[in-house]
Amino acid sequence: MNQHFLRHLAAATIVGVLAVNAASSAISQDSGTGDSDSAPLEERGYALGDIILGSKDAPVTVIEYYSPTCPHCATFHENAFPQLKSEYIDTGKVRFIFRAVYFDQVGLLAGRVARCGGPGPYHDLVDVILGSMHEWGRDSDPAKAMVQLVLRTGFPTARLRECLLDREYGIRLVDIAMANMDSDEIQSTPTFIIGTEIVRGAVPFEEIAAVIEDAMR
Repeated sequence: MNQHFLRHLAAATIVGVLAVNAASSAISQDSGTGDSDSAPLEERGYALGDIILGSKDAPVTVIEYYSPTCPHCATFHENAFPQLKSEYIDTGKVRFIFRAVYFDQVGLLAGRVARCGGPGPYHDLVDVILGSMHEWGRDSDPAKAMVQLVLRTGFPTARLRECLLDREYGIRLVDIAMANMDSDEIQSTPTFIIGTEIVRGAVPFEEIAAVIEDAMR
């Protein structure tokens, strides 16, 4: 993957701006270029670090690398993740870390949206994005369709526009994703790191549960 190409996509905010403008006429056309916020990026309310579910004392850590535009990731999220969450994460057995990677502009747009409101709304926004991929992913303008779906959840349009116009934010997300991918040698999504084991693909719950059980022994 070409990191310079992705950084160029991160800086080219026009796709995100057009998507938001098309999604809601309530957004002012003269609300700025996204470069006016002089506060450090870490103080702008974004979720920049790992998104973690479960107890920090859980005996097993699972890292999932997913792409917001990966149909196999959506399949895992719909079919296997709810049971994984109820049986392992919510019971304190697994500490689960979400790490997004971006292969295209729409994926990066989705990443901006999911992390826009900080850690709190992140999981609900990922649920919307992955859970409705069959809808917005088939649209003639998937970026616009995805943003419209997110806005219909009640997410503030002004805040969303601010996130999509922030060039530094987009570039940082690419840098974080590339560093994580390089560190863990990620080539495809979904990829799961379960202890020292690597599991690739939208595996059924039973398969990923077996690896977790082995890791707990």
